[in-house]
Amino acid sequence: MSARYMSSGVVGRLGLVLAAVLALSSCGGAGTSESSATKGGGGTDGKSGSGSLSPSTFDATGGSAIDPGGLGAPGGNVNVVTTGTLSFGPPFAAPTDAPAAPTDAQRIASLDTDVSVTGTALIEGDVMGHGARRLTISGGDLFIAGNLRADSDITVEAPNGTIYVTGTIATSGSAISMTAGRIVVTGTVATEGAGGAPAGAIRIAADGDVMLLGSVKGRGGAASVSSGGGQGGAAATLAIDAGGNVQLAGTVDLRGGSASGGAAGGVLAGGAGGHLTIGAARPPASVTFGLDVLVEGGDGHGGAGVGGNLTLVAGGDFTVAGAVRSRGGSIAPGGSGDGGLAGNFTMDINTIAGNQIYRPGSVIMLDGGGSGGAATAGGGGHLYARSYDGIVTMSGSLFARGGAARDAGGTGGPGGHVNLFSDNNFDGVGGNLTVTPEGVIDVSGGAGTIGGSARNDGTPDVANFPDDQEMIAVLLNSDGLHGTPLNGVTDNQGVIIARGGEAGGAGGDIAFHGEGTGGLHDPLGGHLEMAGSGTGAEGQFLSE
Repeated sequence: MSARYMSSGVVGRLGLVLAAVLALSSCGGAGTSESSATKGGGGTDGKSGSGSLSPSTFDATGGSAIDPGGLGAPGGNVNVVTTGTLSFGPPFAAPTDAPAAPTDAQRIASLDTDVSVTGTALIEGDVMGHGARRLTISGGDLFIAGNLRADSDITVEAPNGTIYVTGTIATSGSAISMTAGRIVVTGTVATEGAGGAPAGAIRIAADGDVMLLGSVKGRGGAASVSSGGGQGGAAATLAIDAGGNVQLAGTVDLRGGSASGGAAGGVLAGGAGGHLTIGAARPPASVTFGLDVLVEGGDGHGGAGVGGNLTLVAGGDFTVAGAVRSRGGSIAPGGSGDGGLAGNFTMDINTIAGNQIYRPGSVIMLDGGGSGGAATAGGGGHLYARSYDGIVTMSGSLFARGGAARDAGGTGGPGGHVNLFSDNNFDGVGGNLTVTPEGVIDVSGGAGTIGGSARNDGTPDVANFPDDQEMIAVLLNSDGLHGTPLNGVTDNQGVIIARGGEAGGAGGDIAFHGEGTGGLHDPLGGHLEMAGSGTGAEGQFLSE
């Protein structure tokens, strides 16, 4: 817009520093009295461990190596392209029962050689393949109700039918490929490595729907050594292409293998988390993650892994109703080193019809990892969520906080960047962008002997955008035009926090761009917390 309204510290609904709001800020306010970043976040609490996953979880966390000399591994990346809606969260899981095989299905009892069957086929009991094997079903469906195992790569094809996996299809670290008209898994698909070996790749392609509702196990093997170095196995890559809809539920385990033991002089390193790609060759009609998603960096003793990146493209509504986490790994107690950087989250809706919806209770967390010794904690990640003309309703929590430096002499991690944009086709017809009363955005710096700062340009002004928007902590933008937009109201009814971390961290800058409520030409600030810690400078607020 044409005017630029500036303020600093804590901003009330009229963009003024009101005494009542100052009092609220000093108490933390709205249930946000101390973020985990400013009061010791970035630790190992909540990180996935070595055991089984909780139900409704996708986990591609990097392998840990918390013994002396250990280096945590990076989390896996998630890349999704869909021509329709994209949804995250256990509430979206829709149970599906696979039908029983017909009584006249042909039994497959051996994979001593490649097998080709015309008509519907059934595997029950234990069937083992030695060497690379291909199983082709023409003109019918394939029911895998028993245990299909191979000691090398296995390829399963039913180009004119459905592959139903209610039992198990597994290798010992070799690849699995499934191609069919439709694929439904309520059982197990496994390519796990062992003894530090990597997991095998999993490739799934269908002309219709792909439904992975059971258990996908592509974890890298753990390495445990009594002396010298050790390397955990990398997790599987999981690639899915489909002409119909894709749904993931149950559990998907793409964690990197851990590394433990060793002796002085040896290097221990966790295995990298696995990568997921959906729609790289054939974008599906919709993608549903009926589970929580973790792509976090692994913890280490001398180095921590970075969080994985999520790069998402949708052609319809984008909805979050669960947890998406890409925290950086942390340094284990007694270790010394920098905390891992958080991953980045990039989401683009490339049609005018798609809305951004962050439901109450949902969380996207891109926090930096904690450091050890006189080192620097990991920085918060970047969240870019962009749509053309759809409405943005943010009722969840968006975190991109710097990690904490727990030891004397350590420096807290810098806060990250959150950018919500509802006019990415730059036509001035941006959708309304509302942070509802339940909504919280926190991009504060992390605590330390030297506190980490939230993002700012170091001046009494706020940096210009888009050229210098990386120096802005939070940018809410419902107007892609300079001048007078056609519509696009920006309305913050929630809490936006960009505080400096204890001790001495500077507060961050916040900018709103769009129409205000009630016919105002510039958005009101609402509840903003931009205070510095101690001698740290306060952040600034810009409305235009």
